[in-house]
Amino acid sequence: MKKIHRRRFIKTATVASVAFSTIPMVGYPEDQNKKALSLNKALLLKGYNDEQEEHPLLATNGNGKLWMYSLRRISYPENTELVSAFHFDGKNWTETDPVTKSPGQYETPASACATGGKPIVAWTEIKGKDWEINVSMMDESSFSEPHTFSVKRGNSINPVLIAPGKNRNWIAWENLHDGKFTIYISKYEHGKWLEPIQIDKGKNSCFDPGIAEAKNGDLYIIYGLTNEFHQDIEMTIINGKTLKVGETIPVAIGGGHKDRVNINARPALAFDIQDNLWISYENNRDKTRVDDGDNYTGDRCCAILSYQNGKIVEIENRGKWLFNGQNDHKPTFIKDTQGNLYLATHCGGNFVNAGWKYRLSWLDPQNGWQEPVTLFDTKIKGMLIPPAIAFDQKSNFWLATNNEKVFPYYEKVKAEDITQSRLTELNVMQFTAPKLSEKYKPVTFKETEVEEFSPDEQTISSLSGHPKIERRKMTVDGETYTLIYGNLHEHSNSSFCWPAGTDGTLHEDYRFGMFSEGYDFVGMTDHAGSTSEIHWRRNIRMANFYTESDKFIAIPAVEWTLQSDPKLNEIQHGAGHYNIIFASTEDAQKYIRNKHEIYCPRTPETKIAPMLWKILEEKEINCVTIPHHTADKTHPLDWNVTNAKYVTTVEIFQCRGNNEYPGCPRERNLKRHTPTSYREAYIDFALKTKKYKMSFIGSGDHNSMGIGLAALWVKEVSRAGIIEALQSRRTFATTGDKIFIDFKINKTLAGTTTVGKGIPKMGINVVGQYPLEKVEILRNSKVIHKFDIDDNTLDFTETFSDSNYKDEKEVLYYYVRATQKNKALAWSSPVWVENV
Repeated sequence: MKKIHRRRFIKTATVASVAFSTIPMVGYPEDQNKKALSLNKALLLKGYNDEQEEHPLLATNGNGKLWMYSLRRISYPENTELVSAFHFDGKNWTETDPVTKSPGQYETPASACATGGKPIVAWTEIKGKDWEINVSMMDESSFSEPHTFSVKRGNSINPVLIAPGKNRNWIAWENLHDGKFTIYISKYEHGKWLEPIQIDKGKNSCFDPGIAEAKNGDLYIIYGLTNEFHQDIEMTIINGKTLKVGETIPVAIGGGHKDRVNINARPALAFDIQDNLWISYENNRDKTRVDDGDNYTGDRCCAILSYQNGKIVEIENRGKWLFNGQNDHKPTFIKDTQGNLYLATHCGGNFVNAGWKYRLSWLDPQNGWQEPVTLFDTKIKGMLIPPAIAFDQKSNFWLATNNEKVFPYYEKVKAEDITQSRLTELNVMQFTAPKLSEKYKPVTFKETEVEEFSPDEQTISSLSGHPKIERRKMTVDGETYTLIYGNLHEHSNSSFCWPAGTDGTLHEDYRFGMFSEGYDFVGMTDHAGSTSEIHWRRNIRMANFYTESDKFIAIPAVEWTLQSDPKLNEIQHGAGHYNIIFASTEDAQKYIRNKHEIYCPRTPETKIAPMLWKILEEKEINCVTIPHHTADKTHPLDWNVTNAKYVTTVEIFQCRGNNEYPGCPRERNLKRHTPTSYREAYIDFALKTKKYKMSFIGSGDHNSMGIGLAALWVKEVSRAGIIEALQSRRTFATTGDKIFIDFKINKTLAGTTTVGKGIPKMGINVVGQYPLEKVEILRNSKVIHKFDIDDNTLDFTETFSDSNYKDEKEVLYYYVRATQKNKALAWSSPVWVENV
């Protein structure tokens, strides 16, 4: 292995970033001794500039030795990583040889250490199209050659580890195959890893495993479980000797929403000193910003439950929601050197106080679980970083985390300089632990409500939760097309314009699209301005992971965002928001500007939209750029510029509303949205006045999977097929329901041009997900005919001829708009009529 440069930790009075305040602080309940928790020291890893450390992990042997591991991103263009290692000898942290012997494509490390033992580390390795789990153990001072778990099918990711004994370890991980997740489990004993066993839930997916070993050696595994639109929590007991799957226990079914998707996620479990099994998970039961679509709206709660005598129970007179209403995510159990139990969360903040923080509770032997306190507070939006905590022998605990360092924007820079980028720094802090009671008082439990609301297709609202449907096919001129539905505009918490956690992680968003919305494809469009090269690397890899089969396509995408200066009182030249959808990984990688960043409106080469299209042309990037919320008050789009090669499709509807024309149906879909006063920002201006040819799609935007839907007729179900359909304008749009529209003029498909003289003869077929109310024909973006539907018809077929077509002199196009009785809409793409 090439000798690495040793880096060192330096003491800091506070942990600070260039652009954001990141100050460790401690908060207390009023009745808590204010000396219970205090920050003793804060350390920052120095000695590197371009490489980044992320996803820190802490492990302890309970005898004073601690280790820290993290994912070291080697700077572009290497596109590789190491798993870094650090050791605490009781006084100082020092860097040691990496766990991995050489750089490779690595993700999602995990670590554990038995009392009196040595650490064990697992990680995901990407080898071409294969995603495998590796695990390595420390011997005297270095790590052994990794053991690779090769499963027959699918991609593996997200390992979790426990080390209940010096020579006994358990590992579990997720596997995606043919559009479904299962969980694999293996045990290490007698010097070897046993053949993995699989938890397969039939038609449902299971993921996010958490594991704990009982005193009798049995393994308790808890996981998320899909259930129609919803995600439940289930626990299974594995026989520790035979590895046979035993009893299955429902932990959480449904949730507090009667008309929305209920999400129970990221379960964790641990045994305390008294051998009580404790359970935590997060749930979306609070109701803020309820007019948004999906369920990462900044209102997550985390439960505390127990498993007693075969039943799921909660603490009497306390209730199940220990972390309540503060946007708490990723509950994580930690034990001190005596076996006392702590529970930490990542708290994302809200739209008033948007900085993320860590919160901590602990199980006091006499007083039970304590009210959560703020352990570490920041003013940073964005990434959801799980808490990493470990205890030493001196009543202290260490917290490791990432701090994002943001380079500022310079107005005049050379092309090779950084304009704005996010780099992560590794921080580790020592705190004094709370003093616990010496006497023990048994906890009193009562049975909890495991099953709540699980609305089905008939009772769920149109905001979220849509069934996956069988793919239609059609053949035209000997070419067979397949109809697929999806979303080409959604953000993860990599976009730091919203509070941390409220947009969901990449895993959460892809899974919500797959299982709660029944999508065939998703494009995650994080803002280019907040996407560093490292973020982009991660986004591309996760898209590759989820594109495991044609059951679901994750397509690389990013949002280019230029907002007009409100002081100008006009739409700025070249302004607007465009989602760039890439045809392949290779095309997406061409969009990297340098080792720090990708192109965005702050980079000098792509300041305005025409400059963006020029770069795409110069770099020969196969993609489309889809304009959206063109008529939003804050983000109006300049339709005086376009590019026929790249702007073939427009997002007519999204969570904010419809941009069709002023006063159109559902123009203001969200209460917080205000339409623009600029008449020329609407889509009808682009189609009729500017004579652009664009097809229509719908999609979501922030937090809004389920609102807005893109429908594409593809030649093949693949990324290339999606791009080809967008470029050829074979699309239609809905507000979220899987409505079907087939609209032709003179047997010419929507999105294309028919040439010929005479009266345009139209054929219309609309199939609703729910009963239809009306179908309208629009000529040049104005309604010229309406079919009212009085009964509960789902399937509507009709013809229409427009004898007044000659009224239009400059341009002539038609499209159909359908309305269901639940006010869901659908639009065909236009058909242009020429030489009439």
